[in-house]
Amino acid sequence: MPSFYNAKDGITKVFAAQILLIISSVVSYSDVFINYDNINMESKLTMFLLTIMMLFTSVFSVLAFVLNVMGLKIAGKDDKRFTIAFYFSIVLLVLTSFDTVSNLLIINGVITSNTVIAAINSTIEIVKDILIMIEIILVCLGLCNLLNQRNETKTAKSGKTIIVMYLISLVITIFIQIFSLIMKNNNYMEEIKNQNFNDTTIIIGVVFVLALLIVMVITLIAEIKYLVFLGKAKNRLA
Repeated sequence: MPSFYNAKDGITKVFAAQILLIISSVVSYSDVFINYDNINMESKLTMFLLTIMMLFTSVFSVLAFVLNVMGLKIAGKDDKRFTIAFYFSIVLLVLTSFDTVSNLLIINGVITSNTVIAAINSTIEIVKDILIMIEIILVCLGLCNLLNQRNETKTAKSGKTIIVMYLISLVITIFIQIFSLIMKNNNYMEEIKNQNFNDTTIIIGVVFVLALLIVMVITLIAEIKYLVFLGKAKNRLA
């Protein structure tokens, strides 16, 4: 029975990266529970805590990215799918950097936000979401291949379930984005804002909301299963 030490080492790092991302997300969304109306934004302690929170989130995000790309690069020695996922991760970094820089330039008044800039940033967000799903699918495919070679069919089966879930989520996400463009081009959003509801607008709205809810639920379940899958798979590769 073959052993895949490179994949084990690499996936261990990818698993750690996922944990760091979860911690980073929890911290970044913790400000939702802060009532900014009742705190003194000029307070040095308040600003210090908010700054620490932002730094904490940034550091963990960077560490997660570094661990993820390192892990994919190492695991790629045992299966080429991890190498392809590595390149997707690099593209994600480039897009995220461009998005961040453009937002900073807008905030500081260096460039003015307009329809073109908004469209570019919106497109980048769409592409990023799709690339993240594709990267996860590639990792699952690579792990399933290696696990099957080690006769770990039960664990591999759970990986295939995750792949199906992400494929469904990917298809619905693309559908939602195309649907959004159609809605904008046909002024459906303006009709909703102006409360000019008719049967067509209501049906479109219901379909759109249902699609969003479905993809959110599927993605959430898939992300939890993906984390569990990584945790199990890394211990069964060697």
